[in-house]
Amino acid sequence: MNVPSNETGNRTISSLRYLAKKKQYEVCFELEKVLLSEDRFTDYYLYVGKSLSAFEFRQLERESREEKLYQYALKLSLGNSRSSFEIWEKIKAKAKEDENPKEIFARLKKNGFLDDCSYAEDYAERKSAEGYSRERILYELRENKHVDSAILADLSFPNEEEKATQCAASLEKRFARYPLSKKKEKAYQALLRRGFSPSLARKACANYHEDHEAAKQNFERDFVTLYQRYARRYQKGELKKHLFDGLYRKGYKMEMIEERWEEEKC
Repeated sequence: MNVPSNETGNRTISSLRYLAKKKQYEVCFELEKVLLSEDRFTDYYLYVGKSLSAFEFRQLERESREEKLYQYALKLSLGNSRSSFEIWEKIKAKAKEDENPKEIFARLKKNGFLDDCSYAEDYAERKSAEGYSRERILYELRENKHVDSAILADLSFPNEEEKATQCAASLEKRFARYPLSKKKEKAYQALLRRGFSPSLARKACANYHEDHEAAKQNFERDFVTLYQRYARRYQKGELKKHLFDGLYRKGYKMEMIEERWEEEKC
């Protein structure tokens, strides 16, 4: 503990206040103030009227900045929204040159605010509910969140096939306006991006169906929209090429496009 100083410094404490909600002490020097944690405050002998040297004041300022950095790190750690690695990276990025991010990180760990086990469980549960596969979740936790492999080994992922089926059902609604073949293709690719195996993705999309009446209406709408768009820009030969290419990319069969083109010519 620092002992009282008899030296007259260039800063004099004008007021002291304990902030109960934040568990901090506010030390004011006329227009300037610093915030100290309870632990840091007890390391100093501070009272109203005490004068601090320039060196002592700079030391308190550094302690105050580190306390702000700790409070920032504490907010990052609450709610299991970030892994320890992500918190460490953010602390490093925010720390100034004379601040010690390792000390802040160690303090978080000592106080029990770093828990990658709970974080990984929450992350896996949340991403599973969003329709991501076991493999995709484990990849993200391992490669991007840097969670220890021992923690990942304890995670449970039941009903992967059911999850893929539910995700496929949601995707079928999203791609409802596409022709059946295009709808299956887009959903299959989306399931692969979510980490499901090709066989599981194909199986999940196998029962897709097509509302033939709605499909006809969608085709007619797309045909008219593209025809009008390209008719303003191209002559007959180029118009047909761009129209056919556009409709084919949307998943419509070439025979269907040819038949409708012949109707338009008539």
